[in-house]
Amino acid sequence: MAKDAKQRLIDGLNKDLQGEFQAIIMYRLYASIVQGPYRQELRTFFANEIPEELLHAQVLADKIAALGGIPAATPATSSGARKPKQRGSTGWQPIWTRSSRMNRSTGTSSARCSHAGHRPGSGG
Repeated sequence: MAKDAKQRLIDGLNKDLQGEFQAIIMYRLYASIVQGPYRQELRTFFANEIPEELLHAQVLADKIAALGGIPAATPATSSGARKPKQRGSTGWQPIWTRSSRMNRSTGTSSARCSHAGHRPGSGG
């Protein structure tokens, strides 16, 4: 692989790694601040997403190191934390400003994460 192409790949992987770190922070934050009638279920939901994000970060860091790069150690920068949201009849709304729409049979919600189109539980 050409040196320039390899560096672009490492840079891209580091950007993804920083996104994973940011997702971990946001899931932890969401789990801590969520309120409402389904608080416990949503808290568990967000907290349970963290190990998957840590695994993604580990895979990315290992790939970066294998390519001879230095894995990023900081999260992606954000213009500000976004409130966790859920889909309601009037669109996406912050979870703690209205009652949650939780599927009681599966224990899932339509919660949404802040990082690049990621939806909790979607595997990425």
